[in-house]
Amino acid sequence: MVLASSAKAFSAGLDLSEVYQRDEAHFKRFWLDFEQLWSTLYLSPLATVAAIESHAIAGGSVLALACDFRVVADSDSLKMGLTEAQLGMVCPRWLQTMCARTVGDRNAEYLLQRGAVINPAEALSYGFVDEAVPKESVMERALAELNTLIAVPPRARAAHKRQQRAYVSAMAGADSAEELWQDLRSAECRAQLDKAMAGLKGKKK
Repeated sequence: MVLASSAKAFSAGLDLSEVYQRDEAHFKRFWLDFEQLWSTLYLSPLATVAAIESHAIAGGSVLALACDFRVVADSDSLKMGLTEAQLGMVCPRWLQTMCARTVGDRNAEYLLQRGAVINPAEALSYGFVDEAVPKESVMERALAELNTLIAVPPRARAAHKRQQRAYVSAMAGADSAEELWQDLRSAECRAQLDKAMAGLKGKKK
């Protein structure tokens, strides 16, 4: 399976209106649904490749990291990153762990504590993506890597994936939702979300 993008964005991330000034029940339903989406992709027995031809910020990077291989367009204007800290939010433990498993502990600390936004060259240097190629070659390389993965006996490949990733997926759930809900209630997070939502409303005018 190739996870591909529109011309504008691989994924612009979560819809902040689903977490901004929402009650606890609404937020937790939304968040648990998102975690289920992530876990299904992360543990999928299918081979998965992200073909990133445009921006992949926050939730977009989460979905890309959940794939088995990531190919990004080598464009300085393309931005990626787990930017939750910039909103006063703490990444859930499963996301911190998935990031650290991908880029290494020190790089994960650097990126997550800053809520860093990075370009493809930086993403490649950190190990956030596996390849950076010209935009017109992204899908070709993604399909080539997918063919490499599906050539491996599927039961063995899928079993390795599940055994390596199951403990990360197990971090999601009610406790994860509660921790993030407490973050959203903090004065710091509310102030940052107020600024972010005001900025989004300004862009729509």
